[in-house]
Amino acid sequence: MNRREAFRRTGAGLAAAALGSMRVGAARPARPPNLLFLLVDQQRLDTLRVYGNNQIIAPNLNRLAEQSAAFSRYYVSQPVCTPSRGSLLTGLYPHTHGSVNNNVALNPSLPVLVEMLQDKDYATAYFGKWHLGDELCPQHGFQAFESIEDGYTTLSEKTCAREYSGYFRFLAGKGLKPDGKNGLYTRDFANQVPKELSKPAYLATQAAQFIERHQRQPWVMYVSFLDPHTPFHSVNDSLYNPTEMDVPKSFSVDPDVTELERTKTIRAEQLRARHSELATTESLREAKAHYWGKITLVDEMVGRILAKLEAQGLAENTLIVFTTDHGEMMGDHRLMYKSVMYEEAVKVPLLLRIPGLKGQPPRVHKPVAQVDVVPTLLELMGQPLPRHLQGFSWATFLLEGRELPDRNVMLEWNGPPLPGQKSDPELLRTIITPDGWKMNLAPGGIGELFHLASDPAEMVNLFYQQESLGVIRQLAAEINLWQRATGDAMIAFDELGWKGRGKG
Repeated sequence: MNRREAFRRTGAGLAAAALGSMRVGAARPARPPNLLFLLVDQQRLDTLRVYGNNQIIAPNLNRLAEQSAAFSRYYVSQPVCTPSRGSLLTGLYPHTHGSVNNNVALNPSLPVLVEMLQDKDYATAYFGKWHLGDELCPQHGFQAFESIEDGYTTLSEKTCAREYSGYFRFLAGKGLKPDGKNGLYTRDFANQVPKELSKPAYLATQAAQFIERHQRQPWVMYVSFLDPHTPFHSVNDSLYNPTEMDVPKSFSVDPDVTELERTKTIRAEQLRARHSELATTESLREAKAHYWGKITLVDEMVGRILAKLEAQGLAENTLIVFTTDHGEMMGDHRLMYKSVMYEEAVKVPLLLRIPGLKGQPPRVHKPVAQVDVVPTLLELMGQPLPRHLQGFSWATFLLEGRELPDRNVMLEWNGPPLPGQKSDPELLRTIITPDGWKMNLAPGGIGELFHLASDPAEMVNLFYQQESLGVIRQLAAEINLWQRATGDAMIAFDELGWKGRGKG
């Protein structure tokens, strides 16, 4: 048996143990439901079987998807870590919650989901990457709080005596010497340690212990993995053969000449980077193989958490969410990472397992927004919805087996500035419509318009074509209505500037 086959068999057995008795249609227990929120970092939509990937080894997440509502057009509010995480926790858009760039601490006066719970019997925990302020101390209503990151610049004053993250203390307790010049463990170091000392394994252990401690009371637990975020290395580096990795067609195709200048600048910077994954198709394939290896590692640890949930008899009364904070370009449009508005960076996996759901879990193909997650979860937990939330609850539609209504989805980009610039000249607001239109609108008559229904790869920018003017005006009006409703600074469509830039 080769190593890949061993992974498949072991993972499949663990998945069956963890999820085999999660029966759809079971009666909802009287005890308030638990919430297990599994958050990964930088995972593409096309990395699970439910989204068309039959190659990657992810038996636990694939099994979870079979038991869950799976959303194929779920969009983050902003494709970078901190703003997106702020929206996931608060149910607010980045321009409202204020953490509009990375390393901007979340306002302590803004409640996150656990602080909105009216039932005070809930035990609460957050384990893993936080990236919304102080990484070390319990905050925002989380009673148990252990991070895996020490390297971020201090974002706020510490509120406790801790000097290091839980993961640092774990490695130090094993006698491992920090490799960083600042006396900390680097991410490269954490990616090279044996599997049982890895960050995903540490988080799985923390989660399992929390489940054991609180099996007799309702609880909410967020488990926030850093992986499959860069650096793209792990104990699974040899699991996938790079020659078997596909290279996207747009990797070798010149982008539309009217592509946003900020996107062109990002691409140029990435191509100039030392050891760039974009240098050759071979370097991209190697990065992708390692990236898949990290996803498989996380999947194994998710299986451990789900197995513990089942062993404690809690699976039937636990809501489970699996998602990520943003996607990963991985060579599409000859780009890596995130921070652009292409689909690969903004459209991500979302699985929502609802105990007691009757019939087969739905496959939701309507576009939905990240800010909808908090109100949906609160309603599914039987909690009242605070009036300040900016999202829309899907709960009733999912529970009654009805199709979600057609709604536009709004995204935003608020920075950070491009290299060498003090401000970003192309602040963006993006609209995605149920009938397949997508427009990125910037000041000065700048923008992009794609018809996703006929051009899903976003290869042809229709924004500067004269015949697109009616669609642009309509979508810009929709954006402005949303901006007024949410207190956002207006980005009006500058038709004069558009005419000066256009080809029509």
